[in-house]
Amino acid sequence: MKRFIIEQSSADIISHSGLSLIGQATKRYTHLSGQLDASVPMRHGIKHSDVIKSYLALLSIGKNDFEAINGIESEFYFTSAMDIDEIPGEATLRQRMDKHAISFLPIVEKASRDFLSNIQPALRPLSTGHIPVDADVTPMDNSGSHVTTHP
Repeated sequence: MKRFIIEQSSADIISHSGLSLIGQATKRYTHLSGQLDASVPMRHGIKHSDVIKSYLALLSIGKNDFEAINGIESEFYFTSAMDIDEIPGEATLRQRMDKHAISFLPIVEKASRDFLSNIQPALRPLSTGHIPVDADVTPMDNSGSHVTTHP
């Protein structure tokens, strides 16, 4: 897996910037790839882990529709950041999720628990007992925007 050097820059932040952190965290703190690929035997095609990590990347950049996979601008960055061999097409992504979602769900849920267990975050409940989770990876600078009103 490619290791990225993270440093302060004056360059614009893009929505895909956080993928390198998500890919590293997934690889370092979970067994998602190995467990997914072992969950349902395959004879050929794109690995289950590549499909799920591609969808995880889409969710991380605020996209939840399968066709958003067609809009990946830099395949090299996407595959390097998420440690995947091949980006699935829209049809593959949709079909694999439809066919194997029930098998994948416990593995993805376990990976989520493993991640939290391994990073040991300081979780403090609110007065209601709920624990807030802020998972926004898309910082936006709206300082130059304005509202236009029409009569």
